[in-house]
Amino acid sequence: MITLGLGLAVAGAVMVLGKRYVNPGNLTDDNILSRLRGFFSASGWVVILATISGIIGSMTPLKSVMGSDHAGSVLLYVVVGLIATSTDFSTIDFGDAAFYILAGFLILAFHLVVLLIMAKVFRLDLYICDIASQANIGGSVSAPILAGTYNMALVPAGLMMGIFGSAIGTVSALMLAKILMTL
Repeated sequence: MITLGLGLAVAGAVMVLGKRYVNPGNLTDDNILSRLRGFFSASGWVVILATISGIIGSMTPLKSVMGSDHAGSVLLYVVVGLIATSTDFSTIDFGDAAFYILAGFLILAFHLVVLLIMAKVFRLDLYICDIASQANIGGSVSAPILAGTYNMALVPAGLMMGIFGSAIGTVSALMLAKILMTL
């Protein structure tokens, strides 16, 4: 219960920080946070702050709270289910479906080429490449699940690949989106 309470407390704090203090929508230009407000939306700041607080929390004694691994596993499955149930196919224009499918295959082909080059350069085993690929595509939710199918000792490695991949990818994607919106 302590783990669940701590998780909810951190989630609430991140929401308050992201939506009320960093980007409340009513900042004046003389406020020190006004430059941050224009860069990302409030939801973007919530994602960034949640990522940072998760990484910081994993380096404290909180990581050794009893039952956190079991609660984390259950919450991973809940997140996978929530992602699946929030999909809305009614907004898809099926006239452009072929373009989106082709773009998806091109992205996956690029991913495969980069992964094979890195595997060759660093002499990685196939199961490590598989977990890294799943961490890049599925994130920190599905990478530990796949790592556990190979060996339970690989679950922490899969989780770390997913967490750092998500952290770097989230901030990079938000920055790239902001840059592309200004063009």
